[in-house]
Amino acid sequence: MTDLDAEDDDADASPSLSVQVIDGLVRNAIEFLSLAMKSLPSTPKHSVHQFAIALELLLKARLCSEHWTLIVRDPGAASADRLRTGDFVSISPAQAIERIQSICGERIPKVERDAYATVIAHRNRMLHFFLGGSNDGGSASATYVEQVRAWDCLIRRLTGQWSSWAGQYKQDLMAIDYSMRTNAHYIQTKAAQVKGEIEAHQKSGDLVLKCSGCAQTAVPVALEQEFMNQGICLVCRVPMLLISVECPECKKPADFADPDEARCGNCGARPGAEALAAAVALACDADQLYCVNCAYRSAAQTAVWLKHEAICLACAERHESTSQCEWCNEQYAGTLKQELTYLSGCELCDGKAGWDKD
Repeated sequence: MTDLDAEDDDADASPSLSVQVIDGLVRNAIEFLSLAMKSLPSTPKHSVHQFAIALELLLKARLCSEHWTLIVRDPGAASADRLRTGDFVSISPAQAIERIQSICGERIPKVERDAYATVIAHRNRMLHFFLGGSNDGGSASATYVEQVRAWDCLIRRLTGQWSSWAGQYKQDLMAIDYSMRTNAHYIQTKAAQVKGEIEAHQKSGDLVLKCSGCAQTAVPVALEQEFMNQGICLVCRVPMLLISVECPECKKPADFADPDEARCGNCGARPGAEALAAAVALACDADQLYCVNCAYRSAAQTAVWLKHEAICLACAERHESTSQCEWCNEQYAGTLKQELTYLSGCELCDGKAGWDKD
């Protein structure tokens, strides 16, 4: 929950200081993202810097949606005047992620944290001339791959959980998204590099799916399980699920790749992740759960507990544990901060505090 208007006396400008800072951070991030796309073909090292800066700015914008002092290394000593003049010490991207989780109460999955960390680490290595004695940024195709992995996570948040403050920038953000996913030269470059690997998967009997991220037929899926199997795109590293169940609409066996969007090959229906999760749960006699990463967006039970882990059909995240809200008792795939849920609630309730307020 954000509170952009309840600012300190030191920040009585209208609109509120947090809103002003968010606007500056996001607009700068969009500019750096555009530059990163343009510079990638000719100067990958510039693209590495520009993309990393944009990522850092957007993470800080999320913190500002709670309060602008959270982007200052010592929030207790923050000054609005010093913020306006740039005379302050800001937090690092790693600290921003930690505060988003510990203060804002958001759960950032390991796969997402790793994608962000890869971008930042690449930038840091270049700044310290640690790329084997070179700071040329590496190949454009490799840089594209790491950027599209991070962007895939970031755009989901910006258009989903963060839309309350990022929604006004959606047109510009989706233009960046389009540029990222249709960067044909580098998609084709990477696809050519993994062509032999794809052919090897096909010869071994694996199914190769069309990726929902880069649109290349480059997602090998080993058909090891009866109802649900997972693959990772060899071009852009986006994970995908293949669900093989009875269609909830026509009741005929069907395969669904990318469960949120896929249509039945028999009747054309698009059941969605929750309906397909219910079908998998029924077929496997398994529990259907909310996902800690996705419940905020759809309030849908998109995860299924299978043997020793839960898999979410919406985000493809694997969870090794489940947890329960201490107020509403809803079950989640993944880890809730249970010591807080009785008072503050979960993604689906406002806890005792919300109950008392009503």
